[in-house]
Amino acid sequence: MNKYQVKLMAKAARDLNDIYEYIVSEFKDMGTAEKLIDIQFY
Repeated sequence: MNKYQVKLMAKAARDLNDIYEYIVSEFKDMGTAEKLIDIQFY
């Protein structure tokens, strides 16, 4: 991979992490964060 692809992948990983943290914080109050995590990893 060239440097450009590595930068893109790093940015995508950061964006996904931000989205994931946003989803978890949004649903934590409703008790569905655990369900989302289960769906994602199983």
